[in-house]
Formats: sequence, structure tokens, C-alpha cells
Amino acid sequence: MINERSRKRSGTSSPRGLPKLSPIYIDESLSQRYLPDALRARGLDVIIRADRFSAGVSDPEWLVEAGRQYWIVLTKDKAIRRRPNEQLALVNSGVRAFVLAAGEMTGPEQADLFSRIIPRIRYYVAELPPGPFVVRVAKDGSCEVLHPPQKTKTSRAGRRPSLR
Repeated sequence: MINERSRKRSGTSSPRGLPKLSPIYIDESLSQRYLPDALRARGLDVIIRADRFSAGVSDPEWLVEAGRQYWIVLTKDKAIRRRPNEQLALVNSGVRAFVLAAGEMTGPEQADLFSRIIPRIRYYVAELPPGPFVVRVAKDGSCEVLHPPQKTKTSRAGRRPSLR
């Protein structure tokens, strides 16, 4: 009898030997119900504000803790590319951040988007330097590294290429 192994991957396994993800902290700016549930259903370790902090916790407070704990941060800022101070706050806290740069999206839409880009999150965590980084996530799932600046050729429009 031939012993066949399942080819289905679990939520925590990763293609190409990419590492298991650190805990993911979901900022209050994103869905605190649908998104955590979707990521947990894929086997990821998820932390929301209510798990660790009181209501109204300041950004500097949770950012410092996220950096200290080496959490991956999911947050939302439609204009992150044009806001160097917000990028700097993320970088100075030492976090690895994925910033949704889309307008209004429902909780289920956010859950679907981040669930689809788990492989990209794994890729960036594995391939970018271990220090802080900021990756912009568009509504279509494309990603662009904002920090650290990438040493790649720019497109004709003058923007860094993105990963689709």
C-alpha cells in the first residue's frame, strides 16, 4: 500500500520554507472582529487591542510594545505614502508594519484582502532586513515597500515597483 501524504498546507505552513509568522497585532483602525477571525482561522497568532491594552491606548504606547514583542503590525492609513511622520513613528518603534492604504473597506473586505496576501506578508518578513519596515497595502492586494528605501530601479512614473 502506498502511503500518501496530504498536500494541503495548513495556515501556519509556508511555501518555499518561509518562516512561521510572529504574532500579528491588528490596530484599532482595522476590523476588530472579521479580520482577526479570518487570520485566526488560517492558524495565525493574532492580537487585538482589547487583548493587551485598555480602550483609547495611545499609538506610541502600543507601538513601543509591538516593537518590543516583535509583533507584525496591521494598520490603516490611506495617505501613508505622503505622511513621512507616520512612517517615521512606525520605524522608530521598530515594528514590521503592513499599512492598508485604501478608503472605506468593510470588515469582511479587510478580512478577505489580508487573508489573500498572507503569502506576501510571509515573503516580506522573510526577505526584508529584520529591523523595522513599512509596507503599503493597496485595496487590490498589491504591496509597496516604503521603508527601508529599496535599491531598485524606479518606474517611468518615478515610483518604486510594487509586488502584485
